[in-house]
Amino acid sequence: MPSSDFLSLATNANNFLSSFEKEASSCTDSGANACVDVLDFGTRDQVRNRRFTGRKELEEFFRNDVPSADSIRIFFICQRDSWSPLNVTKDMLECMVNHHSIMLQVYDLIRCFKNRNIQTDDTFCCPVRTRRTSQTSEICYSYRYADIKMKAGAESWVVRQSGVYHKYVKESNQSTWIMLSPMPSSSIEKKIKEGIRDSDARSEVLSNHMLLHPMLLSTCLPNWRCYFEPFDHELADKYNQIATTRLDEPLSLDDEALRRVHHLEQELQPLHANFKHFERILTHLQEINNRCFHLNTKKEDINDTLINFVTELSAYNENAEFLVRRAQGIAKQISQTLGLKNQSIAQEQSENVFKLTKSTVDDSVTVRVITLVTLFYLPSSFIATVMGMNFFVQDLETHRIIVSPQFWIYFSVSIPLTIITIIFWRWQARTGFITKRLAKRTDIAEKSASDMA
Repeated sequence: MPSSDFLSLATNANNFLSSFEKEASSCTDSGANACVDVLDFGTRDQVRNRRFTGRKELEEFFRNDVPSADSIRIFFICQRDSWSPLNVTKDMLECMVNHHSIMLQVYDLIRCFKNRNIQTDDTFCCPVRTRRTSQTSEICYSYRYADIKMKAGAESWVVRQSGVYHKYVKESNQSTWIMLSPMPSSSIEKKIKEGIRDSDARSEVLSNHMLLHPMLLSTCLPNWRCYFEPFDHELADKYNQIATTRLDEPLSLDDEALRRVHHLEQELQPLHANFKHFERILTHLQEINNRCFHLNTKKEDINDTLINFVTELSAYNENAEFLVRRAQGIAKQISQTLGLKNQSIAQEQSENVFKLTKSTVDDSVTVRVITLVTLFYLPSSFIATVMGMNFFVQDLETHRIIVSPQFWIYFSVSIPLTIITIIFWRWQARTGFITKRLAKRTDIAEKSASDMA
């Protein structure tokens, strides 16, 4: 078995291809949407731009392709937008990989650009992968960067993803690049195409092919400072609202403000992992630069540039960590403020309930006094009422009280009326209880039906 096959087994390279073939969401299924731009330039040739829309065109191009020394070839592949697959078919990718003997790890990079409908993989970037031989060096990586997005006529900052593959052949001083962009005509693609128009700049890039890496990274790295500004301003505004809040006045903060601060925190948290990945990319680029271009005069300049990037990246990482801590602190302060306000409202309600209870107790004492007085006078009042009826008369001769023979009428009317009153009261009480019970059952049934729906 050849040594290269042992190396493939050791690095598990074939698994990248099989995983890519199983997952169909990274490449477009429609040949009508396929589009690959190829940029060629060298010391002997002029800059040549070509566009291919199918595998047959690429195969024809590669069949007539005569590689020249001291040259660079760049494949530009893009997405329609950040949530769409790459505008390239699997057949076209396979053709490019086979023709240029590209390492299979590049398929893992391509899988990062997949079709999706929800925000996922915010912290994941394709690991930096390298392959080296005595004459070639390969590297591929993805990185996230801040970019401006136009939304409803207004500018907003978002985090996008790009991917880079680079293969350098030392003997012929040739490079093959694949650049994956989240949109057509990205800022990186424009910068490269505009930069190589000048012959002096083109010659400088051809003297050390690693110069394209700092060119790519410098396009997006300074944007992080502008990306953090809206977060800083909004968090400062929320802090000022907390600092000027009085519990005896209506609050300008609510649960929505707390959710907003937590949202800002969630947006900032993935950046630490992204910056650490970016730092690993810079470290690998320095190693390749030192290995492939150890006698090149531009080597030290590139290393210095990459070191400056690391320093700049550390500053952005510290800023991101500070904003995360600030958001956590402000969220805690908002929660405490809302809690204190709720306690203040609860205390005020408790005081009102106490006053109402005290008033009720006072009223109950008054009612009890009235009841006792009524009970004291009720027997005598009843006797006086009965005795004042015409059923009782006094004999003028004997001065004796004579009871009328019709006295039974009083009892025959009062007793049935009392019974009717009690029956009516019981019926009303029973009807009200049944009505409340039916209403409660109806509410439970409606709630169960809504839960099942």
